[in-house]
Amino acid sequence: MGDVLLPHSQRLTPIPNFQCTEGLTAVCDRSQTGYWIVVHRVNTSDFYAYHLQASGFAAVPTLSTTGSIHSNNFTTRQPAANVLLRASPNGRILAAGVPGEGFELFDFDNATGQVSNPRRLPLALIVPYGVEFSDDNTKIYLSDISRGTLYQYDLAAPAALPMLIADQGSGNIGGLQRGTDGRIYVARANAMALGVIINPNLPGTACNYQPAAVSLGAVRGYLGLPNFPNAWLRSRRGPQLLSPAAVCAGGLVTFGVSPMAVGTAATWNFGEPASGPANVAQGSPVQHRYAGPGTYRVQLILRTDSSTVGLVRTVTVEPPVALRLLPLDTVLCSGSSLTLRLSGYLPGSTFAWSDGGPALPERLIRTGAGRYTVRVISPAGCETTASATVAIRTCAPTTVNIPNIITPNGDNQNQTFILKGLNPSDWQLHVYNRWGREIYQQEKYDNTWSAQGQPDGAYYYLLTNATTNQKLKGWLEVRR
Repeated sequence: MGDVLLPHSQRLTPIPNFQCTEGLTAVCDRSQTGYWIVVHRVNTSDFYAYHLQASGFAAVPTLSTTGSIHSNNFTTRQPAANVLLRASPNGRILAAGVPGEGFELFDFDNATGQVSNPRRLPLALIVPYGVEFSDDNTKIYLSDISRGTLYQYDLAAPAALPMLIADQGSGNIGGLQRGTDGRIYVARANAMALGVIINPNLPGTACNYQPAAVSLGAVRGYLGLPNFPNAWLRSRRGPQLLSPAAVCAGGLVTFGVSPMAVGTAATWNFGEPASGPANVAQGSPVQHRYAGPGTYRVQLILRTDSSTVGLVRTVTVEPPVALRLLPLDTVLCSGSSLTLRLSGYLPGSTFAWSDGGPALPERLIRTGAGRYTVRVISPAGCETTASATVAIRTCAPTTVNIPNIITPNGDNQNQTFILKGLNPSDWQLHVYNRWGREIYQQEKYDNTWSAQGQPDGAYYYLLTNATTNQKLKGWLEVRR
């Protein structure tokens, strides 16, 4: 099961000592009847394009020697096995992310399979990896897996610098893949959801990257995504309504349609009648701001001289969040630990701590005073932060010389419960009898408790330092 059967048991002629990189892509040929299967040879600058048609592979591949060497030297660079290749939807441009080199673009001739005109993108990355084109061939998206960053580059403005779209933290953003809906799906290492670029055709942050748009359930993803031919995706769909599945409270939502033929009239209904005239719009792209949280049914009517097409999509507007990081401001005793816990976030959110801690809604603090901030990104890509300040202080030892007996008999010796070696006013005292009932409490203890009105016997105490949250507890005997 799963074997690829070539006609007449055809086998490609092997090339001696040939090793290729991870990069493999298929580009629809000019006749729209076949594909060019393009690979890159390790430790060379050689591209090989194999022409595949219904009759099988052409006998000889097209060889193009151009661009940087995809080195597999483990001592000086990342291995070339990590190189990814992508072709633009129109089949005219190839892009490659090369560790140690950056991202390169090439012209591709889909009639001959020739690769030419290499140019380096103006972006210094440590480990370039994911690369994908927008559906309209005007934008290219790039990721750096070492930094967890995602960039957009405008192919129509080659002098411009790539724009940072997302910064998810080290190692969090991997491969990119355009889907049949025109969106670009983003692999996120060790995450339980895929990121999605909702409107890849739009410039800058209007592309609307959502870091956790598609849940993987109980499964965690890694860096890769399935590899598809450049034109296969476009050939299997008609016009698509482009919009985010979820948006931030109070945010301006951009809607569009792709592809949209010349002469098509687009009429929108945003599913919010209370917004009055703003509930409808004409053309593409359009924008709408929803008044409150909820799920809205968006309708698009596309009309031409010969047809009318209706598209529907639901959009969820997230409620505003009120994050709390507790305890807000606290003192940590030297040598002890403290857990900061976050509440108020939406399910499916991702977390990034200012000190590089684990991407979880809680943070264990063992040492290190300072202000700790957690950046929270909701499923719709809405970003909020919460902070708490932790101070480090030398606290009382866990074992101190606290007496375990007092003799309040009027002889002026050992009459009261005295905290030896501690500043008593720093401590709150609670005293309990043998049945656990509290019989005494003082916020700032003053060394004066003498068991007045209480019988002789065993008692239990709890001392709490309001500044450091340190607690000391034990027992003492009252004997007259």
